[in-house]
Amino acid sequence: MNQTVQQLAQVALLGTERQGNLPKAEQPLQAILSRLEKQPAEAQLLGTAGLLFLHQRVGRVPGIEKITAVEPAAEETLPGCSARAAAFLKEMLGGRFGEVLPEWLAASAECGKRVQAEDLPALLDVGTKNAEWREAILKVIGQRGVWLAGQNADWSWVAGAVEDEAIWETGSRAARLTFLQRLRKREAARSRELLQSTWAQESPEDRAAFVGAMQFGLSVADENFLESALDDKRKEVRQAAAGLLARLPESRFAQRMMERLQPLVKIEAADKGKKGKAGKAKIEVTLPSDCDKAMARDGIETRKLSGLGEKAFWLKQIIENVPIGFWSAQYQMTVEELIAMAAAEKEWRGLLMEAWANAAVKSRDAVWAEALLMETGEKKTMLPQTGELLSVLPAEQREKCILKAFESGWSVDLVFESMLAKAGGPWSKEFSKAVALQAKELAKSGDWMARSHLVAVGKWMDPGLAGNLAEGWPVDGKHWNLWSEVVDQFIAMVQFRHDMVVALKET
Repeated sequence: MNQTVQQLAQVALLGTERQGNLPKAEQPLQAILSRLEKQPAEAQLLGTAGLLFLHQRVGRVPGIEKITAVEPAAEETLPGCSARAAAFLKEMLGGRFGEVLPEWLAASAECGKRVQAEDLPALLDVGTKNAEWREAILKVIGQRGVWLAGQNADWSWVAGAVEDEAIWETGSRAARLTFLQRLRKREAARSRELLQSTWAQESPEDRAAFVGAMQFGLSVADENFLESALDDKRKEVRQAAAGLLARLPESRFAQRMMERLQPLVKIEAADKGKKGKAGKAKIEVTLPSDCDKAMARDGIETRKLSGLGEKAFWLKQIIENVPIGFWSAQYQMTVEELIAMAAAEKEWRGLLMEAWANAAVKSRDAVWAEALLMETGEKKTMLPQTGELLSVLPAEQREKCILKAFESGWSVDLVFESMLAKAGGPWSKEFSKAVALQAKELAKSGDWMARSHLVAVGKWMDPGLAGNLAEGWPVDGKHWNLWSEVVDQFIAMVQFRHDMVVALKET
């Protein structure tokens, strides 16, 4: 065959006029080629070339590759969820009430159930897209889920769930991040040692992600490593390190921020007058003159933020990184006194309130969080950080704070928009009843803002109220045509959650 091809190539190079006869091939191929003999020489040449090409392709015996058999999944240790519970999962994975999926995952794990095999691919895809749900997903995928994830690189984050340090050397970024986060919760010191051992070889993207994982089990023992990360060439790494150091009041970073703050913000405590009445406390603010290299190293950004001047933006960042406990200790004033003083300021009120809110969230300080929520709520000027401040509060305290907002005559639609939709849950039965009552009152007035948040509120309601939620709505009111569809969705979500939890408890 090779010789025939070479002869054919020679004819093509010399031309059919100079090289008359075409080469002969072995039987049975020659029997097919002979059918071209009545064609013009050029057609014979092209036809022969085409047939030889096809003959080479279809006549080749394919090689046999050795395929290594895949080890089967380990035996399952958890029972599968019921078909009814799986039906709810399928609906959420298909897009209906998808925001309730974390509740299904938590309830399934609590009942000691795992996902049915056919739902694993879709659920693993969800985990790939939503890193915050991965830990909950890992608890319900069972041994087959771990095995299946090993067959698809997109699901490599699952591999980090094993307690094997070899994954740190060989795993993908997603797997290593999962492993590091889990190890931080068990052995923070060991996780730091592993990260330090490979730090110089990590990519900038990986360094930023891995520093962020140190939020778990964060302590002063991490300070030296985080201080060194402030010198990283990558901005995201420096910012992540600075954000964690700001949560350590005893750190050198926090001390530097307090030293920067003291000449810039001074508070004069109220003096008592002749009749023993206290005057107003005074605050004096001086803007920083520049942002030097030391400030930039500590994460102070130089770019101007919309709504603030450049120097005011620098000051706001300094305040946000000062431990929130500094203020009461430094000026011997209560949190409420400090906030009331700042609220009376015309020029610096917004800057101080927002900076304190960010500092309170970083410090997870419930006293400051509640005081800020109460003060700004009474002025009907909710902070942008309202949702984050609520997340700082324990569930019972959070509910009391929102109930107080209802009782104090706050704008109910503002409470729905800025507090309830961001409050997190689940909610107690009594609090859920109070929210449902307020929603029914708002439906009478036709408030559009609260209506737009009603379905989101259904995600946190006590599902035990599902059977009673349909009662008491103003179905004859003039605004009901605008509210009816949203109310139906709200009730359907709560009923869906109720039935879902019941199904998960089935054997």
